[in-house]
Amino acid sequence: MDSLRHVFTHRLLNQKVPDARVICVIGDGRANFAGPALFRPRAGQKLISVNLPEVLIEDHRLILQSGAVEEARIVVASTREQYDVAVADEGTCLILVPAQHSSLLKDAGVELFVNVASFQEMTPALVANYFDIIKSNHALLYTCNRVEKVLYGGERLVFDEYPWGSAKRLLWEPCPWHQRFYAKRPPFVRKFDGPFMHALVSYQ
Repeated sequence: MDSLRHVFTHRLLNQKVPDARVICVIGDGRANFAGPALFRPRAGQKLISVNLPEVLIEDHRLILQSGAVEEARIVVASTREQYDVAVADEGTCLILVPAQHSSLLKDAGVELFVNVASFQEMTPALVANYFDIIKSNHALLYTCNRVEKVLYGGERLVFDEYPWGSAKRLLWEPCPWHQRFYAKRPPFVRKFDGPFMHALVSYQ
């Protein structure tokens, strides 16, 4: 169901933001967003994936196994110089950025940021850091996350209380394809612990 949800997400973004060429996915899980994007890339697309190093390693393996892209077209960037070289290189299509180096993406020409079900796993301070990066790029943001979630440490994540700032709302509604998940035991289709919202906003 994760893959199917991301098919709907890609369809929506292709309709709403057809011209975005530099796209950054924050906290992709099992290459669920990156995989379909690499199989059917937009012309001249650069896809950036920011995640924990151990997750990037697994995503790298899955992407190579899928045959979506050759290893020579994947670059790991830990500095702004490495990132700038990769973006300028016509042969590079996927740039992997370890989360601890996410600040290199400030004012980096990213046109669209995507976050699906991972802001809700971060502390409020980390979410605010990513919003600072997004705003510095004057970019669009698509995000789909739980309306409200309390982390194990007691931190409370509320969709409406993200640091949206001056964002212009282009889409803001319950996400129709991200309310249920498959389970291995009956009932096989279950609701998540709480409803999901999705939004497309602009800082342009």
